[in-house]
Amino acid sequence: MTVIRAVQFASIVVTAWSSAMPWGDELGIGKGPPTQYERQLVGAALLLFVGAVAMVLTARQGAKPGRFALAVASAASLGAIALALTVRSTATANDQAHVLLGGGWMWMAAGACMSLGAVASAVAFSFTKPIETQSKGTTPKTNKKKKKR
Repeated sequence: MTVIRAVQFASIVVTAWSSAMPWGDELGIGKGPPTQYERQLVGAALLLFVGAVAMVLTARQGAKPGRFALAVASAASLGAIALALTVRSTATANDQAHVLLGGGWMWMAAGACMSLGAVASAVAFSFTKPIETQSKGTTPKTNKKKKKR
């Protein structure tokens, strides 16, 4: 579970990193998204943050996240993907497809997909049986009967 939570926080970083990447293929374009797409980028990063915090609040050593945390994280990841697809759809409809050629939109979409993959892994992990652990200093008891001769 720790790795899944780490991937969720990494997805926030990847999504936020897209603001430092050029959004377009023109040399004169600066870094960061065009002004009309900044809200979607910030919204996606905030949604991913909410999902990651929901998963961390249920964190105990080796504990699985609760159903509510999984639902919140799933909704946040799907919302971030929806925002990335909205940017793509709007840019294509407004004849601004060149905005999608830079690395910025790709990093935004990759971060949202990373989060969705982490949540899907957490959901799959929640259906597994917990591993029984022994406390320190004890040995497993065996039921061996001695044969009488």
